[in-house]
Amino acid sequence: MKILKTILLSLTIVLTFASCDKKPSKEAIKFNNAFKDVMAVHDDVMPKMNEMGKLSADLKAKVDTTAAGRTYQKALDSLGKAHTVMMKWMEDFSNKFPYAEDRLKGKSTEEILKETDALKNEKTTIDAVRNSVNGSINNAKTVLDK
Repeated sequence: MKILKTILLSLTIVLTFASCDKKPSKEAIKFNNAFKDVMAVHDDVMPKMNEMGKLSADLKAKVDTTAAGRTYQKALDSLGKAHTVMMKWMEDFSNKFPYAEDRLKGKSTEEILKETDALKNEKTTIDAVRNSVNGSINNAKTVLDK
């Protein structure tokens, strides 16, 4: 009985180490790279939310019924729309790609390829979000002469 326990323990240890050496497939590498590309853009845009908030406050203080006030309102609306688009994208993205330590565990090669393609679409979308955020910030700064 003691020998059987020793053999089982040894086998468990060997299998544990063998599974740790498993290298990711090329499809998994492509998925991970696509995911990193999307998150890099997100990480670039996210800190700008604070700047948008400050600019919005500056614009709100200047909005009135004059022509200049309406210009401030348009810039404020643009910031609001960009903020909403960013928040919506983050919600949608987290629903499509929920956080998981190992996102690809148990997925077939075909499923990984399909998710990689979906990430490529997300990259296009987050690039558009970045352009919207940057454009609205630049517009607000121009209107405020900053």
